Amino acid sequence: MPDKIVEINGNKEFQSPDWGPKSIICKRGGFDILAYAGQKVMIEHSSGIGKYYNRTPLDKYTIDANGKVICEYYADSAGSMAPGVFAINDPNITSK
Repeated sequence: MPDKIVEINGNKEFQSPDWGPKSIICKRGGFDILAYAGQKVMIEHSSGIGKYYNRTPLDKYTIDANGKVICEYYADSAGSMAPGVFAINDPNITSK
Protein backbone atom coordinates (compact mmCIF):
# COMPACT_ATOMS: atom_id res chain seq x y z
CA MET A 1 0.00 0.00 0.00
CA PRO A 2 1.15 3.56 -0.48
CA ASP A 3 3.23 4.95 2.37
CA LYS A 4 1.58 8.29 1.93
CA ILE A 5 -0.39 10.25 -0.59
CA VAL A 6 -0.57 13.99 -0.10
CA GLU A 7 -3.75 15.92 -0.73
CA ILE A 8 -2.94 19.20 -2.49
CA ASN A 9 -5.88 21.10 -0.99
CA GLY A 10 -5.14 21.26 2.72
CA ASN A 11 -1.70 19.62 2.50
CA LYS A 12 -2.84 16.58 4.46
CA GLU A 13 -0.74 13.43 4.56
CA PHE A 14 -2.58 10.14 4.72
CA GLN A 15 -0.71 7.13 6.00
CA SER A 16 -1.11 3.48 4.94
CA PRO A 17 -4.08 2.60 7.22
CA ASP A 18 -6.24 5.22 5.48
CA TRP A 19 -5.06 4.38 1.97
CA GLY A 20 -5.16 0.59 2.30
CA PRO A 21 -8.96 0.26 2.02
CA LYS A 22 -9.06 2.96 -0.66
CA SER A 23 -6.46 1.09 -2.70
CA ILE A 24 -8.54 -2.10 -2.55
CA ILE A 25 -11.77 -0.29 -3.45
CA CYS A 26 -10.05 1.58 -6.28
CA LYS A 27 -8.75 -1.71 -7.67
CA ARG A 28 -12.27 -3.19 -7.58
CA GLY A 29 -13.41 -0.15 -9.55
CA GLY A 30 -10.71 -0.67 -12.20
CA PHE A 31 -8.10 1.78 -10.90
CA ASP A 32 -4.57 1.29 -9.54
CA ILE A 33 -3.50 4.03 -7.14
CA LEU A 34 -0.38 2.13 -6.08
CA ALA A 35 1.41 3.54 -9.10
CA TYR A 36 0.96 7.00 -7.54
CA ALA A 37 2.36 6.23 -4.08
CA GLY A 38 4.21 9.23 -2.65
CA GLN A 39 2.89 11.61 -5.30
CA LYS A 40 0.65 14.59 -4.72
CA VAL A 41 -2.98 14.10 -5.58
CA MET A 42 -6.14 16.17 -5.39
CA ILE A 43 -9.29 14.69 -3.88
CA GLU A 44 -12.65 16.06 -5.00
CA HIS A 45 -15.65 15.38 -2.76
CA SER A 46 -19.25 15.52 -4.00
CA SER A 47 -21.99 15.15 -1.38
CA GLY A 48 -25.08 12.98 -1.70
CA ILE A 49 -24.32 11.60 -5.15
CA GLY A 50 -25.55 8.04 -4.63
CA LYS A 51 -27.38 5.64 -2.35
CA TYR A 52 -26.48 2.17 -1.12
CA TYR A 53 -29.46 -0.16 -1.55
CA ASN A 54 -31.54 2.98 -2.19
CA ARG A 55 -31.26 3.89 1.51
CA THR A 56 -27.86 4.98 2.80
CA PRO A 57 -26.64 8.26 1.27
CA LEU A 58 -23.21 8.14 -0.32
CA ASP A 59 -20.68 10.78 -1.26
CA LYS A 60 -18.51 10.42 -4.34
CA TYR A 61 -14.74 10.96 -4.21
CA THR A 62 -12.53 11.49 -7.23
CA ILE A 63 -8.75 11.25 -6.88
CA ASP A 64 -6.78 13.15 -9.51
CA ALA A 65 -3.03 13.14 -10.23
CA ASN A 66 -1.55 15.56 -12.74
CA GLY A 67 -4.95 16.21 -14.33
CA LYS A 68 -5.75 12.49 -14.69
CA VAL A 69 -8.49 10.68 -12.74
CA ILE A 70 -6.74 7.82 -10.95
CA CYS A 71 -9.68 6.62 -8.85
CA GLU A 72 -13.34 7.22 -8.13
CA TYR A 73 -15.22 5.66 -5.22
CA TYR A 74 -18.22 6.14 -2.95
CA ALA A 75 -18.20 6.53 0.84
CA ASP A 76 -20.95 6.44 3.46
CA SER A 77 -22.03 10.05 4.08
CA ALA A 78 -23.39 9.42 7.56
CA GLY A 79 -20.55 7.22 8.79
CA SER A 80 -23.03 4.54 9.82
CA MET A 81 -21.29 1.64 8.03
CA ALA A 82 -17.81 0.24 8.47
CA PRO A 83 -15.71 0.53 6.44
CA GLY A 84 -18.36 2.33 4.36
CA VAL A 85 -16.21 2.66 1.23
CA PHE A 86 -17.47 1.25 -2.08
CA ALA A 87 -16.12 0.75 -5.60
CA ILE A 88 -17.49 3.12 -8.21
CA ASN A 89 -18.99 0.17 -10.07
CA ASP A 90 -20.67 -1.51 -7.05
CA PRO A 91 -23.99 -2.90 -8.37
CA ASN A 92 -25.79 -2.04 -5.10
CA ILE A 93 -25.33 1.71 -5.63
CA THR A 94 -27.78 3.93 -7.42
CA SER A 95 -26.69 7.36 -8.64
CA LYS A 96 -28.83 10.44 -8.35
